[in-house]
Amino acid sequence: MLLSPLPSSIPSSSGSVSASIMAQSTIPYCIFGVLEPTLQILGFAVASFTPHYLAHTQTPTTISHTLLPSEKIITYQLGNLFLLIAIFGLSIMNSASDPAVISTYLSALWWGDLGHIGVTAWGMGSQRLLNVREWTLINWTTMSFPIFFFTMRNLYFFGAF
Repeated sequence: MLLSPLPSSIPSSSGSVSASIMAQSTIPYCIFGVLEPTLQILGFAVASFTPHYLAHTQTPTTISHTLLPSEKIITYQLGNLFLLIAIFGLSIMNSASDPAVISTYLSALWWGDLGHIGVTAWGMGSQRLLNVREWTLINWTTMSFPIFFFTMRNLYFFGAF
């Protein structure tokens, strides 16, 4: 995926060179540099502080149980990955002056979106996936946010903003 050609550095109003190419593009910056990391930090908080809720509402069953150690570890690791990606994204979006860096980062997340949507759909099963009335808040967030960001990344790569 190619990023529309942008200069490697953009002079600011003071004449100095901007540290971040993305900060010059308001809509993509707000989406990928503010909203996405904010939601990832929220995901970290949910996984870290309410692992039982996250684990039990992803694919709810009538059988409630105390999380097994392996379920806790996986949930905490998921939270850790959310935080890591948020920090990584904030760093790239606020410091990259080369459009190729931004493009490569957003391309990696594009592939991650596809994997996330596919694995979540597979894990939910076709019956639950198609019955959106039965979706939990966790189901809505794990499907709608990646679809939204995947769409926004496509629009970005196609030059819509």
